[in-house]
Amino acid sequence: MLAVPGAESVDGATSAELTPAALRARRGRLGLSQRELAKLLGVTATTIARWERGEQVIGAPKLVRLALDHLAEGPLLERAAPTARRDNLPAETSTLVGREAEVAKLVATLQGVRLLTLTGPGGVGKTRLALRVAAALRDAFADGVWLLDVTSLVDASLLSREVTALLRVRGQPGSTGSRQLNALLVLDNCEHLSQACADVATVLLRACPKLVILSTSRVVLGAAGETVYEVPPLDLPLAQDDPSRVARSGAVRLFVDRARAGQHNFALTPENAAAVAELCRRLDGLPLALELAAARMRTLTPQQLITRVYESVEPPGSTQVRAANRHRTMRATLDWSYALVGSRAQELLDRLSVFAGGASLAAVESVCGVESTCGGDVVEPLERLVQASLVQRQAGPDRASRFALLETIRAYAAERLRDRGEESTIRQRHARYYAGLPDNPEYNLWGPQPGAVVARLAPEIDNLRGAAAWAREHGDTRLGFQLVWGFGLPRAAWSRQATGPASVREVAAWGETFLELARQRDEAPSEMRGKALLATSYCTLDGDPERARALALEAEAVFGSLNDETGLAYALLMQAIIAQHAGRPGEGDVYAHRALELSQHASSNTTQLVAWILVTLGMVAVQQGQLIEAQRWLSQALQQARELGAGHLIPRVQLGFAAIHSRKGRIHLAAESYRTILRQSIEDQDQAAMLLALDGMARVASFDGRFEWAARTLGAADELYASIAHAFARNPHDPPAHALLRLRLEVALGRTGFASLTAEGRAVSVDEIIASALEYRISESTSPGAGRVGAPRLTAREREVAALVAHGVNNRHIAELLVISERTVETHVSRLLGKLDLTSRTQLASRAAVFQML
Repeated sequence: MLAVPGAESVDGATSAELTPAALRARRGRLGLSQRELAKLLGVTATTIARWERGEQVIGAPKLVRLALDHLAEGPLLERAAPTARRDNLPAETSTLVGREAEVAKLVATLQGVRLLTLTGPGGVGKTRLALRVAAALRDAFADGVWLLDVTSLVDASLLSREVTALLRVRGQPGSTGSRQLNALLVLDNCEHLSQACADVATVLLRACPKLVILSTSRVVLGAAGETVYEVPPLDLPLAQDDPSRVARSGAVRLFVDRARAGQHNFALTPENAAAVAELCRRLDGLPLALELAAARMRTLTPQQLITRVYESVEPPGSTQVRAANRHRTMRATLDWSYALVGSRAQELLDRLSVFAGGASLAAVESVCGVESTCGGDVVEPLERLVQASLVQRQAGPDRASRFALLETIRAYAAERLRDRGEESTIRQRHARYYAGLPDNPEYNLWGPQPGAVVARLAPEIDNLRGAAAWAREHGDTRLGFQLVWGFGLPRAAWSRQATGPASVREVAAWGETFLELARQRDEAPSEMRGKALLATSYCTLDGDPERARALALEAEAVFGSLNDETGLAYALLMQAIIAQHAGRPGEGDVYAHRALELSQHASSNTTQLVAWILVTLGMVAVQQGQLIEAQRWLSQALQQARELGAGHLIPRVQLGFAAIHSRKGRIHLAAESYRTILRQSIEDQDQAAMLLALDGMARVASFDGRFEWAARTLGAADELYASIAHAFARNPHDPPAHALLRLRLEVALGRTGFASLTAEGRAVSVDEIIASALEYRISESTSPGAGRVGAPRLTAREREVAALVAHGVNNRHIAELLVISERTVETHVSRLLGKLDLTSRTQLASRAAVFQML
């Protein structure tokens, strides 16, 4: 039973009211931040802030107050971090040789320290060692082992965003979710952002007592509580060692292992053991140097490697001299490998240094093959670089090859590129290539297979950052606007999981930067500027809707000054979407109709635009309860989406159909719409649509009386929501629906039962839950024709009473909430039982759910 206060005063307000001050006071007593309360209620944090400032009327105040009352007894939403074990560690492409002792030592060390930094020169193997240690600790951390390569982050502010998104730390430091986070975070290549890494580590370790951080850096971070481990070179054989002892050396074992990769019959023999040992000593046992040398075993013997290449490298003496010589040894190895590949491959390697995180063959050809000694054909010199172990061949998301440089080699090649005087030219070519990527059909996010495009784009985020950085450095606002429009709008509109929410906020930051630069220069309005305003608005919508609205209005002004009807239609559509998300469907309807009218008169092709407008018109009609109109708009949108092959629109249309069916009590049809969304989302890899469909199926199951199944499904959806870490409201089309669903299930199952079942759901794989949802069929008792009376026969007041009865609220508290007499409530309940041919309040609660009275 829910405890609803009667005349108890809350900052001067009775419980029959929910004033901004009362909302703020009650939230404070519950110990919730605005963001936490927003997540519980299914709205944005900005909406809560506006409610508390009195800038916006509190939506569904009775239901909000009911949720607050329930929260006073305990948490409505489990905020602890997920417990499923997972990681994002890359698959090992080669064996780790000679580090068994270090791995065991570091695994043991991490049992007692919370921040461990592996230091050492480039090429000593810090990253490989850290990854192996992390892999060995997978089972030790309930919330997973997570890797973040800091290499491409040039802005310290991005670091905290990326880490937060990766770990999914929700709530404020010290909240239940952050304090229970039990994970290992690996920060790789921290040297250029050592202070920022130290700051982030300090904050995280204080907020999350069960979090452990393992970092790699050429310099010590200097954070409080940091333990430092200097990674040594591989152990070396002594000059007097016999062949059997030489074979046990870590450096020799690695050299032999890598040499066999190119010459499968290579073996350590009494005849070559001394030469191999001497070579390993001259290379100081540095893993990268050994691998580069081993790649030459296809054509040279160990003795030839020594006499032809390393005679100039003096054998190190004391330990101090050895340490000082390691950088020189690595440099000599790189110089030698570089000299042997020839001028065409050298030029290509230097140019490859502009790529971050690797590149596709098409990107390499476009950026590196123009005006080069390669003559445009990069395949042959690229293959030579791969064979020399200077370039790593990797499998891309579509199984096509990608090519990447280890960071040590990339820094070496970048220096060579500067010496050539080509750095500016190649970086510009790189930036223009990635800014133009949306024009490539393979990267069209609006096409029939957006999921495949998202997967293809995911490895390119570092290259996109590099392109944006070049545009900022050179003040190229047009190229910057092109990047923001090409990647910001479609990613935010279709789905946010391509590279996580950080990327959406990052694109918004790019937009603000380039827009501010254009304002400072007083640049004339342009089409690309208007498009960048729209993209920035869309990427900002979930975090700051007021800023999003201001940007959309500015876009409208820009397109108006250009007499660009298509651009104006886009700007009006954006304002319609903002109004829809803010719970102002009437305003959204006006904007959407104006956008539709303009698009129909525009000279350019607006087919895609019109489809989005039709979807928006359908959704705002649903919000206003205009179900016939909504059906008409959504049917048109569905037809146009199919004609366009725009698969990304179909789930959005089906969400509208599901809402219509639910409001009409046709939950069997609502379930079929959600199943359609699930099937489409699997094909498109659209996790955002998948999440909304699972939420919808949980709601359908609750109407069907399958409360346990609904709770488990909701738990799985919670886990999916956490994994994609969207920054937007859980259900932007119907914000109260999510909070009401949780409340309904808690009432039906009890607080303990609900928590237990949702926890079970979080532990089940999403694939299992989706399979179960696709097989779900509505019970006969709630199928069409099972009940002789439908929801349309009930008055608005009767629906309110039925909803509160379903939530377990007694007659006295219903009277207080609705400001009517208790006798009037009794009359309404009696009338409801008669209309629906029921005999008890329990039956009424069940039937109320069936007819979407909640």
